[in-house]
Amino acid sequence: MASQPAIVLIMGSAGSGRTSVSPRILASQSDPRRQETLPALDICLHKRFRRERSVTDLQEIITLCQTTVECTSPPDRCKPLSHLANALRERFQVLRLKSHPEESIELANDAMALNLPQHPDRALAREGLAHRLATKLAKGVTRATDTSNRHSSDVQVIMDIFSEIVADIPPRLLHTPTGTLCGRDAQLSHFLNSPEFTELCSLNSPSEIREKLSFFFRFTMLSHRWGISEPLLRDIEGKGIYDLEGAEGLAKLQQFCHLSLTRGFSWAWSDTCCIDKDSGADLQEAIGSMFLWYHRSSLTIVYLADVADTGSLADSVWFKRGWMLQELLASKIVLFYARDWSLYVKSDAANHKTDPCLLEELCDATQISEWHLRNFDPGVEDSRTRLRWASHRRTTRPEHVAYSLFGIFKVQLPILYGETAEDALGRLLAEIISRWGDVSVLDWVGKQSSFNSCFPANLEPYQTTPYTQLVSNGPAKREGLNLEKARKLYSDFARLPLARCAHRRIVLPSIIHPVTAVTVKGSLASPLRYTYQIHASRLNPLEVTSSVKLDEDAGKYILVRPWYPRSLRPWNGSDDDAVWNLLEQLEQPFNALLLERLLHNEYKRVACDCTITACVQDPARILDSEVLTLEVV
Repeated sequence: MASQPAIVLIMGSAGSGRTSVSPRILASQSDPRRQETLPALDICLHKRFRRERSVTDLQEIITLCQTTVECTSPPDRCKPLSHLANALRERFQVLRLKSHPEESIELANDAMALNLPQHPDRALAREGLAHRLATKLAKGVTRATDTSNRHSSDVQVIMDIFSEIVADIPPRLLHTPTGTLCGRDAQLSHFLNSPEFTELCSLNSPSEIREKLSFFFRFTMLSHRWGISEPLLRDIEGKGIYDLEGAEGLAKLQQFCHLSLTRGFSWAWSDTCCIDKDSGADLQEAIGSMFLWYHRSSLTIVYLADVADTGSLADSVWFKRGWMLQELLASKIVLFYARDWSLYVKSDAANHKTDPCLLEELCDATQISEWHLRNFDPGVEDSRTRLRWASHRRTTRPEHVAYSLFGIFKVQLPILYGETAEDALGRLLAEIISRWGDVSVLDWVGKQSSFNSCFPANLEPYQTTPYTQLVSNGPAKREGLNLEKARKLYSDFARLPLARCAHRRIVLPSIIHPVTAVTVKGSLASPLRYTYQIHASRLNPLEVTSSVKLDEDAGKYILVRPWYPRSLRPWNGSDDDAVWNLLEQLEQPFNALLLERLLHNEYKRVACDCTITACVQDPARILDSEVLTLEVV
């Protein structure tokens, strides 16, 4: 049997550190030590090249890299190809050979193509491509080694800032000059091949680089009502939309991109084709990021396909759709376009949110204040008002009514396709309560949700704003009240936790009024309705209408006043104004919840057909108020 060729490192004289690549190493493809020896030799050659900058060493590195690529299986070639491309780039910088940067770039692109976006070697290949392109674009520098070091540093700064900026923009954008859909890699490629990149390489200020990069990646967003035959991602991927022919959906996309281009924007986004609707992860990211994207955009173009004339803005279906609410509130700069793609208002205003006439129309159409339209800040504060804005709107998929509000309330919740609309809304309301303790979302009349008895089945009950007639209080009412008892009551209220919701159960801080008597005053057969007179501790008698037949055992029911601890003024112990303020609050009429006691000390809300407005019977008995934290299912 023939002997195997030996793997040999041919060394120079002692201490010289000279190493050359033996042909026997490169030929011995079956030697089991090959895979270990090649990387070790690569490290050795690179160390010597960094020290001596010898072209001979560099050529041996290239030979070694080529051999490594050949003996590596295709799925694992990304890293070896990147190393070879880097070696060719360095030889170009040393010798200024024009052919090699092109070959280097081609190899880097090959390396990128070998791995999916999530593969760990993909980032290495992409960074390598950036360095190769930077070398290609570098012109007019006399000292090659200085150029290499300078560009390596410059490109790293630029790439770091690039990563920061694109983190807040959509992962797919339409390139308006070409009409092609570009993912992150294509966006980077367009940038690296642009004159702007060449200019950035000459800048030393990170703030200037950030400013110019942000300007380069300015993008527009389309806000519109979906029509028929809208182009999806699979319909346009790998194509130029300007070269396609199709129905009105494609024509709308083409007009949008062309309009964006004429207004000076190279990038545009549309929810029709820039989201992979077959990917759950893509949908989750898009829904969770939509508010941010519209807020970050330089312009939102609102296309009203059903509006032809000025003055008919409020008649558009755009104002009845759920997703358009967050698009309107999130966008800083908005322009409305009519059916023929002409500006809805013929004015010089660069932002229709600042046009007085149009702003008035917007306020009337949305029932949203001018301040909120221009300065909206997402969050769970004032949640009842935000729910009212959305209560008149609809979505194609019922659960999207809740999903379209995630950005407005600044919550991140999983998208669970297949869940009911009640569950989707229930999860949103549960998050609102848990974040802020706001019990105003429990003040409604209508159909109950299966998620929790204290939640409505839909947003319609929020169309009306709760109202109670306030009573006038004066200092005279303080006479005769036990101040020590009042202070103790304040302390009891101060210990109450904020309301929260977990596992479909609401932990509800409340003022308790046990029901002492329930009397049926009348009933209707169709629809089935009962009218009751209810007596409860410390409250005036009141009437309640419900489709639920109440039990004769009044002891199983309570009327409660949900308590919002943030309404309690701070008290330092020396000034009793906070104590008196609490008593004045408790004297006011309030909207009560009727709860039924279940097993295991749980409660369930009884659905009523009217608001239960309760009034205290005797202000003096307020000091006897009982506060508890209940668990409601």
